[in-house]
Amino acid sequence: MAAMLCAPACQLYAVGQAVQWDLERTVTIGDAMDGETGLTRVGDVTIAGDRVLVGQPMERRVRVFSTRGEFIGFVGRQGAGPGEFEGLGRIGLLGDMFWVWDYHLNRIEYFSANYDHVSTLSLRGHPSVSASGLHLAGVLRDSSILARVMSSAAVAVSAPRAPEWLLRLDPKGFLRDSVAILRGIVPETEVIDGLQSDRRLYMTRPVFDRSLVAVWPDGSGFVVVDRESAAERVRHRYRVTKFDADADTVFRRDYPYEPIPISSAWLSRRVDQATGVHAGNRWGIVANRRRFRLAVREAFSDLEYFPAVAAVEAGPNGTTWLLRRIDEDSFEWEVLDTAGFPIGRFEEPPGARLAAAADLGGAWFHERDELDVPYIVRYEFRDR
Repeated sequence: MAAMLCAPACQLYAVGQAVQWDLERTVTIGDAMDGETGLTRVGDVTIAGDRVLVGQPMERRVRVFSTRGEFIGFVGRQGAGPGEFEGLGRIGLLGDMFWVWDYHLNRIEYFSANYDHVSTLSLRGHPSVSASGLHLAGVLRDSSILARVMSSAAVAVSAPRAPEWLLRLDPKGFLRDSVAILRGIVPETEVIDGLQSDRRLYMTRPVFDRSLVAVWPDGSGFVVVDRESAAERVRHRYRVTKFDADADTVFRRDYPYEPIPISSAWLSRRVDQATGVHAGNRWGIVANRRRFRLAVREAFSDLEYFPAVAAVEAGPNGTTWLLRRIDEDSFEWEVLDTAGFPIGRFEEPPGARLAAAADLGGAWFHERDELDVPYIVRYEFRDR
């Protein structure tokens, strides 16, 4: 906790002018008719120099492309042996190597720049922290590991606002210390009313304000966004804290914003979507549909206002990318420089989501065509 205690006084930053960027499509990765370049469900995407590493969770392997879109090869396969995956998660860099987290086997697989398997590291935790409850956030440049303690759904719903520690493990996977506290309401919620007497249903809230964490892919540091929702419609703030690879604070800034209320119509649409899955009662768990719908609505109604930031990405050259909410259903990415000042903003292309914050000249996005075929697409930034 030394990093937290020695942090400088929090600075308030008034959001000013930043360059508005338009996007120009330049490179497309993926081909539905090709077994090598055709993508299946896209997981994590990481840029390693002139290479694009695309996680393929369904296939339990990584596809490697050049930044020009040329297919280079595969890394890994399904299995529990060295260099194999059962649950393919995050991808990051460590010097001239890269790593892949296997969330089913709770271990990290390291590979050389030539895509050869180097080593395997299992997360071990601490007697007070079950290793199976650790959720990898990233690997720092000294090979230490950042991890969140993920409680079971039953534990999470019993104390939805309980603080959560961001932990640092040593290079062997053992607990070293804690580096930050994460706050806000958790995603999980519980519904009982309207179900059969012996059933309960855990669901994900459509909006929650738990702190966000992102680690720079090269391990040079990490960022925490505290975004607890406003309680009333008065000017509110969210906080961005940037840490270096030693977990020392680089900056801590507050950013003001005008809270956006969660309307009854918006909430009703999300309740309809959530309860629609169970409308046919195919699992026989809903006893009273009206009571079930009311219970879901109540479970989704913890917050009155949206958190200002919906997502965070650790971008290139120490930049921080924030997905800021503009209104109920509109968002805009804002790029902060190394000191936390906005330098650019852009909107995602229709139907796309950010896959990797590549550089200050552009970014990679995940798109799907009319047949639901996935692609990774590079867009260049152009000053408006």
